[in-house]
Amino acid sequence: MPRALPVTLGLLVIATAAHPAPPAELSDVRLARHDGGVSVELRLSALPRYQSELIDGPWRIVIDLEEAAYRWASRPLVVGVDPVREIRGSQYRKGIVRLVIELTRRVPYSVEPWVGGLRVVLGAPPSTAPPSSAVPGAAATRQHPRPRPPELQGVVLRDGGPVAYIVAPGAARAEGYRVGDTVGGGVIETIDEHGVVLRTPSGRMELRLDVSKPPGAR
Repeated sequence: MPRALPVTLGLLVIATAAHPAPPAELSDVRLARHDGGVSVELRLSALPRYQSELIDGPWRIVIDLEEAAYRWASRPLVVGVDPVREIRGSQYRKGIVRLVIELTRRVPYSVEPWVGGLRVVLGAPPSTAPPSSAVPGAAATRQHPRPRPPELQGVVLRDGGPVAYIVAPGAARAEGYRVGDTVGGGVIETIDEHGVVLRTPSGRMELRLDVSKPPGAR
């Protein structure tokens, strides 16, 4: 009776070896768009081991799926969506499925798992692209332009003191300002017939009148 146990275990090992895991079946291939480009989605019954390679002449991505079975289309799929020209596949040899993604040009790519099997991401992944300008902070300058400086439109010399008519930043029309008033983040120091001098945190700013005729002209 004690000898029956090894025999039973031996039969269990033989039965397990006789039924290996079924191959991963490639049943469908489809194209999906994302912000940075397109993706080729491979629907698989299981996630197999794989190898991929980018080859030129013409540019194409070759993916070999190991321990896999081909259950997809027998004819190439003509896509015509840049950068994909055509997708074709076959049972390359026993246990190996080969998928070829023919491209219109060379593009970066990555192969990654997804809920249905594998996904080949072509082009930049969906993400926020860096600003195209090489100058640091250029994008921020475009989004938040520097406020325009105060605009001097006229000066009136009065006995009680000169008055400068200035369009302040963000204002729709000119207002009258005297020495000591604040405008555009600065304080008016002087007003004369030629212009205004403002004292600002970054230094003195001079506002000149826009004279259309040179001095002395009639």
